[in-house]
Amino acid sequence: MAGYPPFYTKEELAALKKRELEHHIRRLAEEDLERQALLTAERVCVNARESNCWVYDPETKTWYSPEEFLVAYGRYFAGHPLFNRVQLRNPVDGLNAGYKQLERLHTRLLAFTQRVMAYYAKKA
Repeated sequence: MAGYPPFYTKEELAALKKRELEHHIRRLAEEDLERQALLTAERVCVNARESNCWVYDPETKTWYSPEEFLVAYGRYFAGHPLFNRVQLRNPVDGLNAGYKQLERLHTRLLAFTQRVMAYYAKKA
């Protein structure tokens, strides 16, 4: 019987169609779950608002308010690597880090200024 199309009884055909339909429904449900699991700019924005945080991108060291992030990345496709990279953080953390950097820079600038002044004081 090789090479001939299989013949099914009505019951076998109904069971086959039912299995195919169940498989298709299961696959659609899995795809829907995957889509829901993917982050989008809107979901990141909603999470940031709910937790009273801002969005921080450690790769570019950039801070975004939730609204700024939505405007900047709202058109990116779901699951874009950016959405897994960004962090929801308290913006005060960014302010504190910025002030520490300013303090270090100010200290270095004062030391350099003193070296320059001392150098020219010796020359005079």
